[in-house]
Amino acid sequence: MSEDFNLISRQLQRETQAHGEAKHRLINATREASDKSYASNTVYGRKSVNALLEPVAKQIRKRFGALTSGKAGMDAVEVVEHLKQANAESLALITMKTVLDVLGKDPEPLLQVLTTRVGANVQLELRMSYYAEQEPNLYKKTEFFFHKSTGTKQKATVFKRAFNKQAVEWKPWTRTINHKVGAWLITNLIEVTGWLEQSITMRGRKKKRIMTYTREFLSHRDTIMAAAESLSFCQWPMLCPPVDWTNDTSGGYLTESVRQSNPLIRKSSKVAPCKQGDIPLAMLNSLQHQAYRINPLVFAVADHCYESFTSVGKFKRDPPMPIPENTLEVDADEDTVNTYKRARTNAENYNAQLAQRNWRTTEAMYVARKYVDEKAMYLPASFDYRGRVYFQSNFNPQGTDFDKSLFYFAEEGPVNRYWLSVHLASCFGLDKETMATRVSWVDDNIDFINQIASDPIHDKRWHDAAEPWCFLAACLEFKACIIDKTKQTSGHCCGIDATCSGLQHLSALTLCHKTAAGTNVVPTERPADIYRTVAEASKAHMPKRFHDWISRKETKRSVMCTPYGVTESSARNYIRLALKEAKREFESTDLTTITRAIFREAIPEVLPGPIEVMKWLKQSAIEILNSGKEQIQWTTPSGFVVEQDLRISNQIEVQTRLMGGTRIKSIIADGYLGPDKAHHRSALAPNFVHGNDAALIHLTFAFWDKPYSVIHDCVLGRSCDMDEMASDIRMHFAEMYKAPVLQQWADEVGVLLPFGLMKNTLDIDSVNESTYFFC
Repeated sequence: MSEDFNLISRQLQRETQAHGEAKHRLINATREASDKSYASNTVYGRKSVNALLEPVAKQIRKRFGALTSGKAGMDAVEVVEHLKQANAESLALITMKTVLDVLGKDPEPLLQVLTTRVGANVQLELRMSYYAEQEPNLYKKTEFFFHKSTGTKQKATVFKRAFNKQAVEWKPWTRTINHKVGAWLITNLIEVTGWLEQSITMRGRKKKRIMTYTREFLSHRDTIMAAAESLSFCQWPMLCPPVDWTNDTSGGYLTESVRQSNPLIRKSSKVAPCKQGDIPLAMLNSLQHQAYRINPLVFAVADHCYESFTSVGKFKRDPPMPIPENTLEVDADEDTVNTYKRARTNAENYNAQLAQRNWRTTEAMYVARKYVDEKAMYLPASFDYRGRVYFQSNFNPQGTDFDKSLFYFAEEGPVNRYWLSVHLASCFGLDKETMATRVSWVDDNIDFINQIASDPIHDKRWHDAAEPWCFLAACLEFKACIIDKTKQTSGHCCGIDATCSGLQHLSALTLCHKTAAGTNVVPTERPADIYRTVAEASKAHMPKRFHDWISRKETKRSVMCTPYGVTESSARNYIRLALKEAKREFESTDLTTITRAIFREAIPEVLPGPIEVMKWLKQSAIEILNSGKEQIQWTTPSGFVVEQDLRISNQIEVQTRLMGGTRIKSIIADGYLGPDKAHHRSALAPNFVHGNDAALIHLTFAFWDKPYSVIHDCVLGRSCDMDEMASDIRMHFAEMYKAPVLQQWADEVGVLLPFGLMKNTLDIDSVNESTYFFC
């Protein structure tokens, strides 16, 4: 008991640290953004803009109308002439962001500095719009090479150079015009928001007019930051089991009942949440009580890679690129100068994005260091509105291959060589082979595995595995438990994965044997490959010259996304990318022919039951909403209540070309305009499938009494438990679909189940004999 109190006490301290760390990060990020003239992208900047953008735009529109109607106004001629093509919302956004950026860095800028900066940014927006209108293809081509760290000034220079070469020139505004336009816009801003005030100050021996924030704005800013700081929290693993969830009380972190930032259902309905069933809650609380620890051997290798700037797979630890030294001679020719400039720009651009590329690895290592010496750690979790489970900690096994490799069950059990071998071979890349082939591969490669596990720092062959970090973790465990026999127990996380789980559920929903046979719902001697089946079927619908081009790689994403509402346009893009990767040269007409053969012919031919269900669900969405309902609600087989509440927001989208290399959107919501029928129609089928997918996990693990973890349609367990785990998943799948799930859903939402939708060609009990259902 005293140990439990000690863990709770330490966890409360850890949550206090997590709050302090997050607050420190927020303050630093705000300071850094302000110092770099990006205060508009801070918490208070975004909230301030979103709250007042619409009224500022309304004021600009009103006063501009007065100017154009001939009413008196200072500098009316210049303002009307230069802003007649501008959009009021864009002008408001640029003005507000520029004011925030300038005063974030210098709280007392000269009036003319601020006005000319606003005018210059407005001119830049109009110039870019002019370029896009005159030469849209050149604009897109130029814009393509920008990255998120490319600054506005650099973009402006590149665009100007590119368009000047094509004799598309913009007549620049004078500094006086920038000032007059900026002053007029700032006047509108002040009249609506009261953000700024003028004052006179001495700069040297001269009096200067400066602009400063008003006391009201500073109070508003501080209130926003105080609220943000109070809610700041780094979501790390826990040192004691999380608080259990109920329908009436918060769960997860010990301080969640105070912070109220992680609800039971993520992104839940706009109306009051429904009560959830006992089984989903039991499963969620069971998952939260699973104890893990950091795999110390994997962490040691990762620590070496981190310190030596070695990237492996999703573990990104790239070093900065050296900035080339300027060794140009005074009389260097233009080509030499340009070559140097390009090299310097490439290095600067690379380094500007480096922190973002390395961030995930840096954060994972930061958290792992906090827990590497802990005997146990736990992960709080919650549901999305379909019932899928997500961990609240950003460091969890649902992350990258590297994240997953660091997790090790704290409660170890006997070693099962068969399942440890299957898992090891699957991580290497043999997950589509038979179980026997995987085990044989391990037996034939004992020396290879031993050599890697003995010296993973210098023997880098594991870098080439399909999942390098999980493969390394499996090699290290296999060496200790099987080769050296220094360990008699194991907490290694072995994984088994569904075969295109969406199609598995759709085949069971309709009892369609044809689809079931292609997705390992029925027993087969070797794993079925629905992607290859579709590829072969498509060849009958295309010219022979394309046959050698089509393999499972070209059809995989289109087939995999079929249960989730893939469109022909998306399928075309997936196929295009696969053909490009295979170095195929093709015309647009060739791609059209191949896409139609796969999407319109082969997929409906191979997957008749699922395709018909998808169409019916889309039709049902409209029928349900036309009956007067504003949301679609149903109960999954586990008792989880899904609330699909998708609404049209009464919003204004403000688009500019100024920020971040892409258009930014500032959304002002004011209520809703009813259900979004188009979104409901496209979302119902995938959400229905995800709900059933989640229900299977709920039913399987609600009362499971051994260590486990879940990654949506993939489950993790100890090698000694995998036989029972795989058997239980199959059993619950069969039992779940012995019920008329489609008919029950139709009755609950009030639609008719069409005759013929059920194929009734599948004996659902046959899944219990399917080795490769989860493998």
